[in-house]
Amino acid sequence: MGFILEGIDLETSSGPTQEAYIRIDNYRVNKVTSKLSYAISSWIDAESAQRFNREYFDEPMKNAIGLIAQEVVYYEEGDNDGKDVKIDNRYEVDLYKEEKVEIPIYEKVLKEEEVPYVSFDENGDEIEKVRTITVEKQEVVRIEEQVKKVIDNEVLGDLAGYCYKHLKQELGKKFPIDKIKIS
Repeated sequence: MGFILEGIDLETSSGPTQEAYIRIDNYRVNKVTSKLSYAISSWIDAESAQRFNREYFDEPMKNAIGLIAQEVVYYEEGDNDGKDVKIDNRYEVDLYKEEKVEIPIYEKVLKEEEVPYVSFDENGDEIEKVRTITVEKQEVVRIEEQVKKVIDNEVLGDLAGYCYKHLKQELGKKFPIDKIKIS
């Protein structure tokens, strides 16, 4: 799985292409910091990326023929000069979603409470009495709604889908999003 930059005219370190292929090669999740990082590789075309893959684990590593460097020249329609574009090869994402949550607001208040205690009557027998004391307590005085960044562990269920969605948004900042096709 990856993206083909279909019809996007690029000059790359491996030559010109209108079908550059970008795929995610690895993921790393840090549950302590709630961060996801992933690395991509960019290829002159999908076939070059596919040829680089091993079929068997004990097969030797192959040469990365067709791998392109981060810096490319992008020629928009009608543009003969082109512009320099950097395709980052590593991305880091915070794993959270924004949600409205209710936050209780506490204040110290003085409350009177009845406290039982043991005393003795005129005959020396134990009797239970009650006295009123004033105590300081924390009480909820109101509830405020706030938008908080809540850690989203559900992302881990579809890690690839989440990363490719994020990658398409990032590539869409540099290239026409309608020309970034899933392969």
